[in-house]
Amino acid sequence: MPIEQYLRWNKEAERELKNAVNNFNKKVQELRKTRKDKSYLPDEIDYKATKELITTRNELNRVIESLGRFKGKEAFKKVTLPSGEALTNWEVQEIKFQQAQAERRIKKRMREIKRNRPEYFVGSSLGNEEYKKLENTLKSIKSFGLKKPSSKLTSERAKEISLEARRRIENWGSYDFEMRRAIIYKENYLEMFTTTYVGLSNYEKVLSKLKSIENPIQFYNILKKLEEGEKLKDISFMYESTPYQETLNKLALNLGLKIEDSETIEEGE
Repeated sequence: MPIEQYLRWNKEAERELKNAVNNFNKKVQELRKTRKDKSYLPDEIDYKATKELITTRNELNRVIESLGRFKGKEAFKKVTLPSGEALTNWEVQEIKFQQAQAERRIKKRMREIKRNRPEYFVGSSLGNEEYKKLENTLKSIKSFGLKKPSSKLTSERAKEISLEARRRIENWGSYDFEMRRAIIYKENYLEMFTTTYVGLSNYEKVLSKLKSIENPIQFYNILKKLEEGEKLKDISFMYESTPYQETLNKLALNLGLKIEDSETIEEGE
């Protein structure tokens, strides 16, 4: 399966999204004029903010199709969730779609962790931190709208929790989740690398190689595979505090580069 490419916005793509957003907002405005109960109607969509969140063509298509489904009496119908939250039927169906997508993606990632790091799931092992976070995220996503908030919570806090769950669903359920995750990972990794290893032998060579991997998903896959496969042993680039030449050399070799002779600095010196 080919690696998805980063979306390069052009006038046609911008026009497609703008038309979809304008049509959606026009329908919301019309409903607000004719409905007595406006509390359950969706907010109008900000074009610029929406555009900034979209990083692949597949996600652009999904957003356009989703906005296009906001039409007809069935879509506009009020639905009250078990939690007491009222939404349009359109919103409920879109959330369910993204919930299913999010659950599949999270469960897949959890299986990968178990497969790659089985030692964390044996006997009295404390488990993997990422796995635990994924469990909590999955629980939040699956339970959205299913029960009334605790009476101990203020209405504002209950609303915040609901919005947080919606954001998790939208994040994990989007078609460009991998791209957005990879973009952040690449930015953080290069920032860490230039801060930690500058001035060491092979630094420029490795930095040039890293920058040559233009597609963020490809960058993520390559570097994450090195970490998860323990080809770099227990060294974590993301959290290392001291620049070790040995670490840099190992990264260079695993990226297929020939390294220059240099004195390595042993950990603990």
